[in-house]
Amino acid sequence: MVFLDPGAFDTAYDRIKTDALKGDSTVQIFIAPDVDSLCAGQILAALLQSDFIRYTQMPAADLVDLHEQRDALIKAPGDVQSIILINAGGNVDILEEFQALEDGPLAHLTFYVIDSHRSMHLANVFDDGRVYMFSDGQTKIPTMEDVIYDSEEDEGLDDDEDEDAERDAFAEEAAVDSDGAPVTPKPKRRRTDGRMSPRSRRERREMVQLNQADYYRASSYGISAAVLMWHLASDLGKEDNALLWHAIVGLTDQFLHDRIDVTTYTLQVDALSSDVSRMNRDDQEADGQAMDRIEIKAKEELRLMLLRQWTVFEAMRHSRYVATRIGSWRQKGKQTIRNMLAKMGMSLEQCNQKYTSMELESRGRLEDEMVSYSDEYKLEQIIFPSFISQASYRLQYSASDVVFSTVGLLEANSTREGEPVDWKANFYRAYDALTMKKPELLSAGMELCQKQHSAILRQVESVIEGTNGIRTTGAFRYVTIKDHPDQQYFVHHAMLQKLGLYLMDTFRFNPANKRKPLPLVLCAQNPETEEYIVVGIWNTPSRGEGKVVGNAFGKFFEIATEEAQSRAKLTSFDTSIMQIKSDDLQKFLMQLTQTIKVATHGRR
Repeated sequence: MVFLDPGAFDTAYDRIKTDALKGDSTVQIFIAPDVDSLCAGQILAALLQSDFIRYTQMPAADLVDLHEQRDALIKAPGDVQSIILINAGGNVDILEEFQALEDGPLAHLTFYVIDSHRSMHLANVFDDGRVYMFSDGQTKIPTMEDVIYDSEEDEGLDDDEDEDAERDAFAEEAAVDSDGAPVTPKPKRRRTDGRMSPRSRRERREMVQLNQADYYRASSYGISAAVLMWHLASDLGKEDNALLWHAIVGLTDQFLHDRIDVTTYTLQVDALSSDVSRMNRDDQEADGQAMDRIEIKAKEELRLMLLRQWTVFEAMRHSRYVATRIGSWRQKGKQTIRNMLAKMGMSLEQCNQKYTSMELESRGRLEDEMVSYSDEYKLEQIIFPSFISQASYRLQYSASDVVFSTVGLLEANSTREGEPVDWKANFYRAYDALTMKKPELLSAGMELCQKQHSAILRQVESVIEGTNGIRTTGAFRYVTIKDHPDQQYFVHHAMLQKLGLYLMDTFRFNPANKRKPLPLVLCAQNPETEEYIVVGIWNTPSRGEGKVVGNAFGKFFEIATEEAQSRAKLTSFDTSIMQIKSDDLQKFLMQLTQTIKVATHGRR
């Protein structure tokens, strides 16, 4: 097993460097289309460039993309020695998927997996040297004995021998003496030849199956891949502020999209704050690259979406944290925001101007006033610890600004009506934006994100107010989006996930809409393909403020698809996301209801 904790990442990197001597372009990097993955890719690319290692980077949204690249490698392997997967493959058997087992055409490749998806596939975890797993040092991994059954135990025993031995074992355990007292049997766990008895083998198989089922029961996330790559940069002694900023943005992406809980986020922020303080001292001498040097500062941020690019009023109205507690899609909710600003002594005229056009005095006291009135409006966590960056005379950006901008680019719709989304073009635009050297791209991303979140808020209103209502099966709630004016926005599964988080928070925290904490399924039809994108978000009574629970939908989707014989496929490395033929949706939802009821009976 090559399972690496922070502090040992450099051993894997040293192997990549050694293998790089065997040819020309020896490294292929596959990157999932999300902000954390892009940030990790930026850090890794900088490290490889510093050692003059040639590489190629390409997006991989799902297994189909990996299989296409695998087939291309089989036809023309070239000098490739190392495959690096960033949030793209840790939860599948990567050697099998790449046909890289000992007798496979790509058996010469070594794989490096930097993946925050959990659970990690056990075949990767217990590989004997061809798969290097980068761990966050916090993920609990079961022992091999608990989750792997050695089938060699069964070799040489035919069915008749098993049955005879089983009868002997049963008779021995059931024996009693003349007084009716049970005879204590001698341990018969193994035969005289050292092999386990049939009963023991059956019990062990059952135990392993139960342990595996428990391990794969729910999906979740570990620490950001970008943070792991920052640890690698630290191991190699190649730290700089640009790489540190990518780690910060990757971590912020996880927090803003509820992949990690507030405790995990805060601990990681504390660790990165130490690096920020060490590398951004006021007395640090400027060097020859001072004009291009990114400077980073720790700063508490208001949970107001794209505040620097919007008005205060619109930032509050569209922020998930504020909108879901106040109901800002309603006139009453909008008036509540106005009342709050008035109590704070903030001019409504000022708050309806773009933030950068507000008077300095108003901007200066906004955060303090917001905190002062947060308890009254049930917004106790209106601020969170974060960071801002600035390079030379360029604009100042918060980490959340950059996340929202990059997401806006990744989830952009097609520029031509009727044409499918070019997600790879979106990927490369977002990757370029993260260099922080193209402010026009960042600005474009923020404008796109504003439009996307306006569509989400309209959809929340449509669902909550009943025009496109939510339905309940008894096992979960579900929403179907079809023939809606904003349909084009929700062909992106990430947009569906965000809509789900808005709805979940509304049900949990809005006094007018509190409902039983059921899981939620969202289905949006893609009119171009006559398929539905389906996203599942798990929920439990224990899911409170700042908490994140494991998502059990991945396994339930798999079972329900098979039982209903639905024409469905995964469209992401997140198993709680799938694509299904429109004609199969209803029978799938019916089967999913039954599957969840059976599995959770007595455990709720």
